[in-house]
Amino acid sequence: MLLEVSGRAARYGSVPAPRDASLSVGAGEAVGLIDPDGAAGTDLSDILVRASAA
Repeated sequence: MLLEVSGRAARYGSVPAPRDASLSVGAGEAVGLIDPDGAAGTDLSDILVRASAA
């Protein structure tokens, strides 16, 4: 597994968004993220950046 994130969450004040986010990407896989309003995609990107910095 090249990247695996499980059970992560973001908070904006007292509002959780998203909750329990998980993503797995194997070596050689190409992954796209499509989101109807754009907000959750940005939240998930932020979660991945924080997880990789930890």
